[in-house]
Formats: sequence, C-alpha cells, structure tokens
Amino acid sequence: MKNLVEEIQFPVGQGGLHLGVINDFAYIYDCGALDKDNEEWNNHFYEICAILSRAYDVKEIHIYISHMHYDHCNKLFSLIKELRKIDIRSGKIYIPKITSPEKLLLLLDSNISIKQDYGFYQFIRDPIGSFRNSEFQVIELNPSENNEYKPQETKSHLGIFYEHQWILDPFISKANNDKKLLNFSSKVSDPKIKEFLDKLLSNQQDRDIAEKLFDCLENEEFFDKLQTEYRNHFESNKFHESMLCLYSGPQNYHDCYIYNFCIDYNFCQPHCHKLYRFHKQKRYFNHFLGWLHTGDINLKKIEDTPFYKYYKEYLPDKVSIMQIPHHGSKNNHDANFLNIFGNNIKEKLFYLTINNQKRNKPGEAKMDVSDIFGLYLDHLQILTEYPNKGIYFQILLREK
Repeated sequence: MKNLVEEIQFPVGQGGLHLGVINDFAYIYDCGALDKDNEEWNNHFYEICAILSRAYDVKEIHIYISHMHYDHCNKLFSLIKELRKIDIRSGKIYIPKITSPEKLLLLLDSNISIKQDYGFYQFIRDPIGSFRNSEFQVIELNPSENNEYKPQETKSHLGIFYEHQWILDPFISKANNDKKLLNFSSKVSDPKIKEFLDKLLSNQQDRDIAEKLFDCLENEEFFDKLQTEYRNHFESNKFHESMLCLYSGPQNYHDCYIYNFCIDYNFCQPHCHKLYRFHKQKRYFNHFLGWLHTGDINLKKIEDTPFYKYYKEYLPDKVSIMQIPHHGSKNNHDANFLNIFGNNIKEKLFYLTINNQKRNKPGEAKMDVSDIFGLYLDHLQILTEYPNKGIYFQILLREK
C-alpha cells in the first residue's frame, strides 16, 4: 500500500533498533545492543530488508543515532552492509556533535577495548571520516545556545502522501563533560596519563592536535592503563552525553487511522516477515498516532527540562507511543514523568529496552515499574532480547 506507514521497534534487549517507513522515505533510530546473538541480528536485518524491498521504492535511508554509547550504535556498519544488498547504498546518518573529551569518556566508559571493536573506536574518534569512502553522509547536529536544534534536512515535513504530511522532528540536548575530565585528570597518578588528559582539555578546539593525541590510544598498553585509571575513579555510565531524541508522527490526526498494531512477534520460521500476531490491535490509541524516541536522555523533573519545552506541542496529546529513557533507569526519570499525560495516559503505550537478565539484577538502578506505573502497568511493555517481543505499528493514511 502506498499510503501505509510502518513503525517497528525490534526486540534487541539493552540497545535499540527501530524502523519507520513512510511511502518511499525510511528512517532508523539507533542500531545496537549488548550481548545480542548474531543470528538474531541477522533475522532483524533480514526483516528490515524484506520490508524495505517488499512494497516501497526506498533508495536512501536516514539513520538517527541517539548517542554514541556502544549499545546504541555497534551494529551500524553491519546494517549498512545489509542495506547494500537491496540496493540502498546511500543515506544520511545523524548524530549529536561530541567534543574530544566526550569522545574519550565514551571510549573509556564502553568497557570495550580498541582491539575488540576497532570499527567502533574509529566511529567515535572520527564519525565523518568513518564514512568518507561511502555514499553515506554523517551529519553532526549541534544544539544552539538555548539547547534547541532543528536540522534543516528534517525541519520541513518529509513527504506528502495523498496530500498528507508526516513529521520527523529531532531534538538535541547539550552536555558538557569538561568538568568530569578535569576531575579525572586531578586524580590520576600516572604522569603520562595526566599529561595526555591536560593536553586534550587545553587543545580540544584544535582538531589536528586532538587527532594526534588520539593516536596515543592505539597503543594498547597506554589505553589499558588509561581505562584502568578511569574505572578506579568512576562508576560506569555516570557522565551525561549530548542526546538526539526524535518525534515521528502525522501532521493531522484526522488524516490517518490505525491499520494494525501488535506487541508480539512470531518468528516461527527463519526470515519470515509476515508472521505477526495482531492480537492486541487498536487497544490503546486515540487521535494522534505519534512515536517519541528518547534514547538515554535525563527526564527527571521533566517539566523543567529543555526536552519538555521543545516537545510540549506534542506532549501529551500527539504522542501515542513513547520510549522510557535509558532502559528504565531510575537515574533518568521519576514519578512526575507520567503526570504530564494526565487522563490521556489511558491512550498511551510506553516501552523500555533492557536485557532480560538485568531486569532484577541487584545494584542496578532500574525502574520499579509497579511504583511508577501503578494502575497503568499494562500500558508498559518491557522489550528484552527475546525474539517474540516487539512493537509493530501500521498506520493507514486516508485518501482525500
């Protein structure tokens, strides 16, 4: 169907993989996970390729990476390799612009050595250069001083289908990690590491010097010492990053309606993309059918956040499905999170992505869903790495 919109959140566990297709326009939000079996990833990639080649004339794809954590982007190169098999050889990759100190903190915080995944290291070190020899263009999005940014490529409505318009609206949060690196530098005992950190901080605006400093990280012994020092002084995932969030939805609610909706996959046979079970279709939604991707953004005291001020026109009415940020971490939201929806919460679906074995792991600051959602617990879906759990959302645009 030429007027069919498909939005799919794949079950990858802790990470993210979302496909949205609107006529001949396709976008992906995040592409990575922790501890995910390669065979299951191949199934997801096959599913994406099958959908894109089944009924659409997609020639390029827009990929949005919420942030540069390993579990949100480590499958990006594999995805692009698979897309080439169906003749999608070009596209744009949108990422939040990150500073040299932030790049270093990402590499140290990832618990992944350069030897383990050199491609990830290169992507963090030089995102644009990583795709210099391909037809994919990396666009670094930098928030303005008031913490808002609409890139020109996505600010306008992306397509008109039967005289209807669909909106993709990105928001970039701003982070500053210089203080954390200064704190790190003040605590290290190794003089070579301290010299490296001080030079990086003082020369971060000079790209050539920063590049030469990052060459030091390819010395495995030096990088291991640096990572050991970092782990001795900081807990993992304790620094904030610039974050790319994304709203996807129709311009006018009366121009579309739900065609199909389900929260279960059924991979009964390998590489079979038609085996969905629509047993809970049309359960939650009314009016607008927008989807809000939040990555790992911090939404504590949400009404005071730039995120809320930016998306206020969409919240609470226009968003039907919303991601709970940072895999349900208590560090990223609180009970006030649901108050912004008021009575509209009965028409919403929320989800979080997390590995099944981490859901009740001692010491993990994960969300207590019963405390937060209370009577609305059935409006929350916890998507793990199990292949039979995902969200599939079909919207039909009305013909005029």
